[in-house]
Amino acid sequence: MRTISRHAFIVSLVISIFFGSCMSSSQTDTEIIPSPGGRARDISDDQVCKNTEIDWWSVSCSSSACYWSFMYTETRVTCWYTGGPGDYGVGGGGGTFFDFVPSVRPLDDLLNKITASNQLNPAQTQQLKEALSDFINRCLQKAIYDMTVAKGLKYNFKIDPNSQLATYNPNNKQLTFQSSTYIDEQYFREELFHGYQDSYYDNGIGQYGSSGGLANIEFEAKLFKDILGAVEGIPGQTFGVPYGNPKHDEYQSWISEITSSYTKYPTQINLAKYFEFLEAFKDSYPNYNSPTISTLKPDALMNAINGSNCSK
Repeated sequence: MRTISRHAFIVSLVISIFFGSCMSSSQTDTEIIPSPGGRARDISDDQVCKNTEIDWWSVSCSSSACYWSFMYTETRVTCWYTGGPGDYGVGGGGGTFFDFVPSVRPLDDLLNKITASNQLNPAQTQQLKEALSDFINRCLQKAIYDMTVAKGLKYNFKIDPNSQLATYNPNNKQLTFQSSTYIDEQYFREELFHGYQDSYYDNGIGQYGSSGGLANIEFEAKLFKDILGAVEGIPGQTFGVPYGNPKHDEYQSWISEITSSYTKYPTQINLAKYFEFLEAFKDSYPNYNSPTISTLKPDALMNAINGSNCSK
């Protein structure tokens, strides 16, 4: 049995008092279930239990914003007797008692759910867990993670000094980092999205390469990052049509337009504009300058958005 430490409770209480505007509750009640067994004493009354899942987050607040990092999910089991004589509760007429049985879903479990094999060392693995924790702290990314888990998708993780900074290989479902420097949310974001794309499109994304379609796949991933960055307020450059491209300012305005001035995710995208900016993307990324497939639309991205509970 594992319980929440007094220190964690005090920290949570202090944060609640001083940063109440930054706090958000994440609690889910599940079904009524039979008692898992075991009683404080022998009583013949029927006993039922209710599970409540509570997500615990760490928080760091500045004067202007709070930043959250998921820690684990605790399951609390509340049990009570349904009637008859008893000595629990006021009046002894059946009463209620609380059977506190917490269980923990730590970062290990979050990573294990999407891991087929892991060739990272312990320090690198911890970095990956923290990157995943940051990843699921953003609504759309959490939706993609949940879809990944629901589909039973699992990946192989490794370091390869000869690779690009971070890559996804659809042939062996491998996410590779050049070094531990690149094991963070930023690089993990795009590669896990490629894994999601790979599961979404018929026959995967390995079929698309220099002969056609590679630009479609890569631009959709960059657009995902730009829309996410706009809505979540992530600072940094524009990836789809970067600085220096003649279409950059127009692309920035389009991102603002489809996200309603950076406030919500789009439920649909003007395809004429999408393909116009895809061509501009190819001008800035010669390595991805493959023939465009006009029928390969950003359906994976829109499926993720429309299948999520994010603001849209």
